[in-house]
Order: sequence, then C-alpha cells, then structure tokens
Amino acid sequence: MKRIVKLTESELTNFIKKIINEMDENIKYNFFKIIDKDGEVVGVGAAERGSKNETEIIDQIFNYGYTPVRISKKEYEDYDEGDEIRNF
Repeated sequence: MKRIVKLTESELTNFIKKIINEMDENIKYNFFKIIDKDGEVVGVGAAERGSKNETEIIDQIFNYGYTPVRISKKEYEDYDEGDEIRNF
C-alpha cells in the first residue's frame, strides 16, 4: 500500500541536500583548475576519478589550448561560485 507524505518546502530541500551529500561522499573526484597560456586561472572543474568523462574532459581542455592542474577539494571549494565548470 502506498502512502502519501506531506513535506514542507524546507523539509523537502533538506531531504534532497542530504541525498546529494551522501551520493557525493561515495564518489571520488579529481579537482582541477584550468590555466590559460598566460598562466591565469580561467576556471575550476571536477570529474569523477577514473571515469571515461574525466579523460574526455581533460583531453578537451588541452584541445582548447588550456592546461588542467590538479588541486585540492578545499581549493576547488574556495573559488567563487560561477568560476567552476560543470561537474562530470
């Protein structure tokens, strides 16, 4: 038998955040900053460690003439929101 559960918007938001945090804890990421030819940081990114996407993302960064440099999760999180590329 199915039950209908009523949640407030706040409860739903907290529930979703908890699920996302638990998912992120199980996935290991490599974090990197993207450097242009002048040595300036143009963004940061993260890719699941050892995934096919990680290899493809790094190859694309090189193809566009940028250099990915591995950084810590702390350094990744310290960048202003909007500087990061989409996580893959």
